[in-house]
Amino acid sequence: MSELSRFKCQVKQLNNEQTVIIDLPPRIPGYQLLGQIGEGGMATVYLAVQECFDRKVAIKVMSPSFSSDTEFSARFMREAKIVAHLAHPHIVAVHDVGVANNCHYISMDYLPGKDLKDLIHEGLSSEHSLKIIREVALALDFAHSKGYIHRDVKPDNVLFREDGSAVLSDFGIAKNIQRSLRMTQTGKAIGTPIYMSPEQARGEDLDNRADLYALGVMFFEMLTGRVPYDASDPIAVGIKHIRDPIPDLPAQLSVLQTIINRLMAKEPQARYQTASDFIEALDGLDEWQLAELNWQAPPEPEETVAQNFEAGNLEGEELDYTLEHSNPFSDSSRLGGLLKLVFLLLLMTGLLTFVAPQYFPESAWLQTLNAQLVKLIAILS
Repeated sequence: MSELSRFKCQVKQLNNEQTVIIDLPPRIPGYQLLGQIGEGGMATVYLAVQECFDRKVAIKVMSPSFSSDTEFSARFMREAKIVAHLAHPHIVAVHDVGVANNCHYISMDYLPGKDLKDLIHEGLSSEHSLKIIREVALALDFAHSKGYIHRDVKPDNVLFREDGSAVLSDFGIAKNIQRSLRMTQTGKAIGTPIYMSPEQARGEDLDNRADLYALGVMFFEMLTGRVPYDASDPIAVGIKHIRDPIPDLPAQLSVLQTIINRLMAKEPQARYQTASDFIEALDGLDEWQLAELNWQAPPEPEETVAQNFEAGNLEGEELDYTLEHSNPFSDSSRLGGLLKLVFLLLLMTGLLTFVAPQYFPESAWLQTLNAQLVKLIAILS
């Protein structure tokens, strides 16, 4: 029986037979799988021993259900090739990539510590936050210099080595901006809504400045213990990224407000243009400014509204939507339907008063409507 197949084992309990379905982990030559350590929508991560070096590694295995999908398979294998070009102390290292038993896998560094999301939940000091965000910025600066944008910068994808240094991981939806190959269609947003730049939420073409915006959102969360924009569904979060003003930091962190404002500027040209520009701004803080940053972020709530949407946690999944949902006249909005109906009724009334005024009584509002309709026709013609 194939290691990827499912098998049944019979369990007897209180004289009643129960059938338990168990998913066996894949068998990958050269590796001894020890157990599952993570799971996402597209892949499962296992702790394993690479037998030739007798070292522990993390093996990311694509879900068998995606094996027949050439686009997902290409994206999965592309992640390994991207990271292989990004040898950097603050980027996770890839050791091996391949296909075994019809299953795609990537062998990477095993980083057993907590991720940044865990640290934010516990509450970070401003000093620790500055250290981490600088190291992630260094990783992004290197990736950008090689022509890659990450497109999914978030606390879940920041891990830590034993010495406490930050490591950026999960380049699964990264993009090489120096190539014309498009893995997504125009008008589609891909990534995690809570950390999306406005242009990313609109499904527009991206450059490195989209990563810097996400870095700013993450920095804000690290400093305050909460995300800057919160809503009950991903569409609403995306709209807030586009329209809502940048929230203020606590008074004790006001010296960093200018930096946050530039990272999270709505327009890309108003942001730091490179990660090195941002690093330079951090390094340029005076000693007295750093002395004022004696701040400990409060623990983040276990669950925030934006991170647990009613439709399920959408982090890391492709979101197929455009901002027509933000338009009150959109077909997807009940209010939009009502507004359309009212608009059509007014339009029909105006046309009738214009074509056959003899059937309508004299009234000021009808005359006004008629006059405005005449202006509209003149403009359109």
